[in-house]
Amino acid sequence: MLHSTFPPTRSEKAAMPRDPALVQRIESLRSRPVVYLGRGDALMLLGLANASLREQKFAGGNPEEDA
Repeated sequence: MLHSTFPPTRSEKAAMPRDPALVQRIESLRSRPVVYLGRGDALMLLGLANASLREQKFAGGNPEEDA
């Protein structure tokens, strides 16, 4: 395979070697029994995930740009 400057595709990422600790963690999560969530729990988890992905803003800088 030639060296590419483009990011790897999904199939190329899947073929890359993984950290053994990560592989073990994935296997332990896959072997756990299924847990069904209620609507309220699902909404709470979606809100937590959304909050963790928001752009972080730091104090300081130009106040006009922050408005």
